[in-house]
Amino acid sequence: MRRFMLHGAALAALALAAGVPGGARAQAAATSLQAVDSLGRAMGRIGLQTGTGGMSLRLMVDSVITWVPLEPADEGGQLAFRAGGVVLFAEPDCTGPAWLSYGARGAGTRASTLVTGGGRQMLYLADGSRTSDKLITHQFDGAECKAYSYGARNHRQPVWRVSSPPVDLGALYTPPFTIR
Repeated sequence: MRRFMLHGAALAALALAAGVPGGARAQAAATSLQAVDSLGRAMGRIGLQTGTGGMSLRLMVDSVITWVPLEPADEGGQLAFRAGGVVLFAEPDCTGPAWLSYGARGAGTRASTLVTGGGRQMLYLADGSRTSDKLITHQFDGAECKAYSYGARNHRQPVWRVSSPPVDLGALYTPPFTIR
């Protein structure tokens, strides 16, 4: 029953997002479903990513709202953060300022990426500043620093500047996460 409610709420969110006029269309739409950690602490609202149909968590970290991708709920309604984010660097050893790829994000939220590795889930937040011509050469995926693999190697692209050290979501919330 809970799985059906989740899909019904996600479809409703998709329908609402589809009705928003062209340029103002949000990349994610919040539902009425709440995510809580194992201690019962509210984490944020579950949302549907309108471009991919995936689920995200509308999360507030350090007074900044962002969307964090989620794995689909299992039969018990438990959620997990989706792995796979990368942080970009101009230095071959992945030191110095970190950058995020300039991609879609939810309306009224900041760009972010979730990098997982070594048992940690680190959320990198953009500071709202974007540059349109940054030479990116390397990426960090939570395990290793390697040559940037998107498009032409060593090319310039628009990116978001990371605002501060990453936030360890495992230190903020205690898994497992569930839907309420």
